[in-house]
Amino acid sequence: HTLHLEFDCGLFPSSVGQSSQPAGQPSQPAGQFPQSVRQLLPPAEPDLSFRSDISLNKWWQLVSQWRDRARESLQMLSTVFHDPSIISVETLDYPFEYIGDIVEACKMSVCVDAGHLILNGYSIDELFKKYKKRIPLIHLHGVDFSSSMPKDHQSIDKTPARLIAPTLNVIRQFKGVVSLELFNYEHLCSSLTFLNNIFMNTFSEDYKNIRP
Repeated sequence: HTLHLEFDCGLFPSSVGQSSQPAGQPSQPAGQFPQSVRQLLPPAEPDLSFRSDISLNKWWQLVSQWRDRARESLQMLSTVFHDPSIISVETLDYPFEYIGDIVEACKMSVCVDAGHLILNGYSIDELFKKYKKRIPLIHLHGVDFSSSMPKDHQSIDKTPARLIAPTLNVIRQFKGVVSLELFNYEHLCSSLTFLNNIFMNTFSEDYKNIRP
């Protein structure tokens, strides 16, 4: 299993810019955070989800400020552990290049959330080409595009074949951990059945472009 850490970019009191917490208060007390994580590690790779409190329609105007906050937080966090690579920063709804160079500079890893990439139209092939050596963990879940508002964290078989195929090709060659990020027993069961069929080569013609 993995330890999933959800934080605002402003992890520490001195972070640049505004935070979702009251002024002068970190999202997680700097002393409490390292101690609590140290007590729990290591189950597998912990992954850190970076969310911005900046609205998407104005995001492009404030990326520099957002990056400053993220850089400071990750730099502070990287000093907590002897090996910062045990922390994986997760791909979310923004282009990972916004933060990729900071993750590399802090010697951290990358958690590839395949469902988030599919939902937002990003290429898993391009991400793996650039960060392959830094990726120990993949979050796998389906995306249902059957309604006007696509939903992620659904059963994997709900994802159109042309969209899930690149992810399955990557997983066939991946040597790290693949975590099914599903919050419903029915979705888990149908996803396991789907993956068993895929990897036992009993899939339909829709998936013939998946490499053996």
